[in-house]
Amino acid sequence: MDVTNIYSIPNHTLIKRISRTGMSSVFLAESSDRREPVIVKILEFDPDDKDDIRSIKRFVMEYKLLKHLNHPNVANIHGRHIEKDFSCIIMEYFQAGDLSKQISTGISANQAINYARQIAFGLQDVHARNIVHRDIKPRNILIRDDNTLAISDFGIARVMGKSYGLTLQGVILGSPYYMSPEQIDNTTIDHRSDLYSLGAVFYEMLTGKKPYRGDSLMKIFYSHLNDPTPKLPALLQEYQPIIDCLMAKKAEDRFQDASEVLLAIKPIKTVRNRDFDLMLA
Repeated sequence: MDVTNIYSIPNHTLIKRISRTGMSSVFLAESSDRREPVIVKILEFDPDDKDDIRSIKRFVMEYKLLKHLNHPNVANIHGRHIEKDFSCIIMEYFQAGDLSKQISTGISANQAINYARQIAFGLQDVHARNIVHRDIKPRNILIRDDNTLAISDFGIARVMGKSYGLTLQGVILGSPYYMSPEQIDNTTIDHRSDLYSLGAVFYEMLTGKKPYRGDSLMKIFYSHLNDPTPKLPALLQEYQPIIDCLMAKKAEDRFQDASEVLLAIKPIKTVRNRDFDLMLA
């Protein structure tokens, strides 16, 4: 399918569609200004359809949040473009894909520690700007060719202390495998909710498995709310205190900010045994 003529975006040529979800599509594009590939995230809407207003407001809010972020562990935003029936955000292209692909092929303990620190550094900057991401998961962690990570997709992020009226009563936003108990309970959340999600991602990086699994959403939610903190295999026990402090059920029992996570991870002696790394891969 030829996508080059689907949308007209100044100084950009669409190359191929990468994904499509509901009203939103993600394209690989070429920038004539930057002379490099970029990602174009497009939201289609009907300006006369009131049901589209909520999605439009979220899209606009995502850009407003992202344009103020400037950190190596957060995806770079190059700009946006608005037409009468669609809006788009133009952002950095990550040729190496996302963290979920790395997890599927296996990550060593050393690499998991490296990645966890990078995510924590990104969250430290995000939280310093009073933003809660609310959807930290492997697919929202993108990888550059130099193996640096960047947090992306702030579509359901929010500024702490502000209400935008964009969440319907009783609707749970986020990804079930990585959601904090307070997200599931639909109660007040803050930056410590993102730290819980980081813990779930860290556990998956170390083991290749999600911390809580089930054949229904309700079982997964129940585990987040009630089951003990997931335990690492014996060979990974030195990392268990990190998991325990990231994934505590109560926010007050967790690390209180990303700087505490970084301090806790730093003293750990990373594994040097090549055979052990291969065992985890």
